[in-house]
Amino acid sequence: MAENLSRFVYDELRQRILDGRLPAGESISEREVGSELDVSRVPIREALPLLAAAGLVTLSPRRPAVVTPVTRSGVDELYDIRAVLEPFVARQAAARVAAGADASPLRNTLALAAAAVQGNDLDGFHCHSGEVHTEIERLSGSALFVEVMAPLHERSDRLNVANIHTDPAQRHNEHEALVDAIAGGRPDLASAVAFAHVEWGRTRTLHTLEEVPGYAPDL
Repeated sequence: MAENLSRFVYDELRQRILDGRLPAGESISEREVGSELDVSRVPIREALPLLAAAGLVTLSPRRPAVVTPVTRSGVDELYDIRAVLEPFVARQAAARVAAGADASPLRNTLALAAAAVQGNDLDGFHCHSGEVHTEIERLSGSALFVEVMAPLHERSDRLNVANIHTDPAQRHNEHEALVDAIAGGRPDLASAVAFAHVEWGRTRTLHTLEEVPGYAPDL
């Protein structure tokens, strides 16, 4: 029950940050949040470190949590890390397929994303596209990698709020090429396609960065 309450608080505060109701620099009052959500301070204090790991809030000793701004330098740091990690995991996933691992769950997830694109369901496409990356991580066979990537996905989701409408068909085409390379058991190609996908994502994000709730130019 306590874990469910913590997740409830996390999801609610996360959504408020993503849609701009909690702007960058805003202090999060545990008393006000507790009153609004009808919870004690315990689940709030459990949710805040998770929000910090997702890059959504900044914690300081004996001070309220503060909503973290989105900056160009922070975006580049995120994509620099993704450009190293995602080609690696794509290579590992493709190598496991070459050794006999089943890629059908990955293909099935890609099919759901394709249906969402065809139906102009942008929310569904965003959800299933994220699941494509998760399935690649699972297929790599590393539970630790799935754990490491989770907060990076959260940071990326904050940026995707502004560019979710930007050419979903092209995004899906990139995922198709990536899944084809992995499901075909071609590690070198999978790594190269993953790197290109990350860099195209960086370009899309920077193009819409000023529209992201919480964006603040670097000083």
